[in-house]
Amino acid sequence: MATAAGVDGAEFIPASSELFLGFTSTQRANLGPARIANLETLGYSDGGLNGYFRHGTCMHVSHIFEDLLQWYTLFSHSQRVATVFRPTVTAPSGTLTIRQGPSDVATTRDNERDYRRFHAIGHSASIQTTSRLAVDTRGQDGTLYPKGTAVPQRADFNTLDNPFFWSAHPDADGMAAGAAAGVHFVVFNPTSDDFHRNRLAMDGVMPDGTKLPLDAGSRGQGINAVLKTTHRQNFLVPPRRHRSFPLAELL
Repeated sequence: MATAAGVDGAEFIPASSELFLGFTSTQRANLGPARIANLETLGYSDGGLNGYFRHGTCMHVSHIFEDLLQWYTLFSHSQRVATVFRPTVTAPSGTLTIRQGPSDVATTRDNERDYRRFHAIGHSASIQTTSRLAVDTRGQDGTLYPKGTAVPQRADFNTLDNPFFWSAHPDADGMAAGAAAGVHFVVFNPTSDDFHRNRLAMDGVMPDGTKLPLDAGSRGQGINAVLKTTHRQNFLVPPRRHRSFPLAELL
């Protein structure tokens, strides 16, 4: 579809890849297990007044442009692997799925060492400092979640929207004629603050306050060099029992 639409760089997308950027995204180890992203499971929130939002969650959605031409012409395959995953990760040319299990999780110290050695951090490695459990944790649902377990439940899918198919405010949303490579991203976190910590880690701000001095949009800052976010929005998602008319019964 990207090739037919004439998107710059589309001819370089591997024919068998899941996504425009060439790597497998929604691996099982990258996804939090059932209930872990609920507000109360890890104790991140008490669910609000009288626990009204217990068993609910927080949802973030965004639209992001992807510069495919820069990605495939200025980054070699090994550089793309290092950028998406971690500078110390290697894989044969053509590899699209890189293991991301609990034993592969990078720590804050790992990211600091990568920065000192390569002046760069990997996208997955940086986010793992906040998106994976640092220790074995027993949730309030009684489940024991092992160290390295992912917390967010996420999904992303490519789009040719520019930036959307339709808008009530096309000028404000910057709608343009023609197709553009992008991704629609959705993720569920226990709290919006938890998502914010993940987002900061992408920029080199680690959960313990360590700040790696990376220039905004630089190649050292993971895949941010080829991404441009056009829209972001956060939502508080009620539990199923309140989802039809949230808050109405409180009137």
